[in-house]
Amino acid sequence: IKNALDAMLDGGELLILSREAENNVEFVFKDTGTGMNKDVLEKIWTPFFTTRAKGLGLGLPICKRIVEAHGGKISVESIVGEGTTFTIAIPMSIEAKAKEGGENVWVSTPASLLSTTTKA
Repeated sequence: IKNALDAMLDGGELLILSREAENNVEFVFKDTGTGMNKDVLEKIWTPFFTTRAKGLGLGLPICKRIVEAHGGKISVESIVGEGTTFTIAIPMSIEAKAKEGGENVWVSTPASLLSTTTKA
């Protein structure tokens, strides 16, 4: 969300959506910011890569590791001058193994939508 807001220097829209897709819940973050070119897209998952003067370049690599640790995937599409869309897909039903003597737990998530507009 912070990256999207930073990319919309002159204001814009940020759409945040969660939805059921196959056996996953998807979280979509779509902004109308500056977008990223191919060279930047190829490097965004690399630790310490940043396009910001004060950035550390750890946010997206850490997000990717967290998503993958939960059995999910994260993808990105971007068009320079139009914006960027990140999609996170996490398995919707996860069987949590109980410790000795406990019960297995199934977790699922409902769909929701949040849309916001920023102004410069």
